[in-house]
Amino acid sequence: MSQTQNATEVIDVPSSSERSTLIPVLLFILAMLYVLSPIDPIPDVPVVGQIDDVLVAAIATLNLLQSWLEDTSAFLFVLLGLIKWALVFIGIIAFSVLGMAVWGFVTMVTG
Repeated sequence: MSQTQNATEVIDVPSSSERSTLIPVLLFILAMLYVLSPIDPIPDVPVVGQIDDVLVAAIATLNLLQSWLEDTSAFLFVLLGLIKWALVFIGIIAFSVLGMAVWGFVTMVTG
């Protein structure tokens, strides 16, 4: 019986709040590595190439802030979530339009 008690006392299981902040911190670190990396799916040409970096950094930062404010302010938690998903939606639309413009240009030139 004492071995069971000692075994459970030694194991330090992170609480749910520590686990819920670990993932956003890791995603933030990965996002910053992506921003600093010279390898991008969209080359860093002026304006267009930096849009994906800005969106990734902003979404990761909002996600991290949202996870930190989860227990303190319900209003800010919801507001940051709405802003984060609006940026995701805007990014998807912007890159879809950009992709269609490039595709249209390529078909017109090779046409």
